[in-house]
Amino acid sequence: MATLNTWAGRWDGDFPMKIWRNFGRMRILIASGDYYPNLGGVTSLFNDMARALMARGHEVTILTRQSRGLLPAERWNGYQILRLDYPMFFELAFDRAFALRSPSILRRVHSILRERQIETVCIGLLDLSALYLLLRPVMKFRLIL
Repeated sequence: MATLNTWAGRWDGDFPMKIWRNFGRMRILIASGDYYPNLGGVTSLFNDMARALMARGHEVTILTRQSRGLLPAERWNGYQILRLDYPMFFELAFDRAFALRSPSILRRVHSILRERQIETVCIGLLDLSALYLLLRPVMKFRLIL
């Protein structure tokens, strides 16, 4: 993946992996509103990132939303995919049902972070970002946007 290495002022295809390499072995959660089996740019990008991170010895978990007919948890390409039942940002209807579900989603995300001892959270799509922003001061993980 090519990105602009702003510190060096040049394109560096391995720049994101150089950042990850400096932290030693980490337990990383990548949050994405859309993921496997929905194939596309987001899935491809995070799959490549997850596999590259695992090749460097990191433990990766993908957290995405539950879709009808999919298992709540499965392994794909060597890493765990966890699915939660929450709406995408553009589907949010701030009604009573959503307000009642929000605390349970927050508790479930907190539980995943605690049980898996997640040290770094990478937010790919900003659909659940508020949850991580709320939990970060309590759980002290690195947050990457």
